[in-house]
Amino acid sequence: MKSYHYFFYILKLIILIAILLSRVGLIPVNGKYYIIIESLFKFSLGVFIIIYFSNKNLDVERHDRILFFISGVVLISMIDYKALKVALKEDYKINLF
Repeated sequence: MKSYHYFFYILKLIILIAILLSRVGLIPVNGKYYIIIESLFKFSLGVFIIIYFSNKNLDVERHDRILFFISGVVLISMIDYKALKVALKEDYKINLF
């Protein structure tokens, strides 16, 4: 297995746990932990899509490669950076901007 497989397995496990905890009601849907996990997932998937489909050896046509690149950028731009900034500042004392 390659290293990115481990990363995505861990990411899947974290998201599955977050979904289960939000269904039970232990994590509010718009809570700070949910925002952090959702942002991490969107960023990771967006970067992975951009890097994976930028590979020239992949048998994908040029216009499809452009579409995948745009979808990765859109996925990263859909992150709610204001809510993420507030969530990280409250919990981890991290200032993004």
